[in-house]
Amino acid sequence: MDSPIDPTGAFGLLSDLDRRRVLSWFEIQPVWSIHGLATKLAIESVRSAQESTPPQTPSGERIRTKRLELVHNHLPRLADHDIVEWDRRSGDVVRSDRYEAVIRYLESLGEHERETERPRHSSDRSVSVGSSDRL
Repeated sequence: MDSPIDPTGAFGLLSDLDRRRVLSWFEIQPVWSIHGLATKLAIESVRSAQESTPPQTPSGERIRTKRLELVHNHLPRLADHDIVEWDRRSGDVVRSDRYEAVIRYLESLGEHERETERPRHSSDRSVSVGSSDRL
């Protein structure tokens, strides 16, 4: 059984959008290369920046930037908490036994986000008083 991760540590790891994305991708595939993760992060960052335009291929520079962020920030943090195992020689990143412990927090965040994105009722709208309403 995987050991629990404290909520503060879990939410610290989940506070970054790129780390949340990486963790969610391990749900689909348990092993990734650093290049694969960097490329996917670069694609997502381009997609986020171009919401209304057709998706474009990320530049090599953007992929390199995401790779540096993975190697010097995200992967060391995840590895320090035993969420992933990272082979620096091969560049392979594998989810570890403690992955399940932190993914529960990610799932609860997703449920919370879905609840907070529900449309508000018209009665919830604030009413402002304009100058024409003055006596």
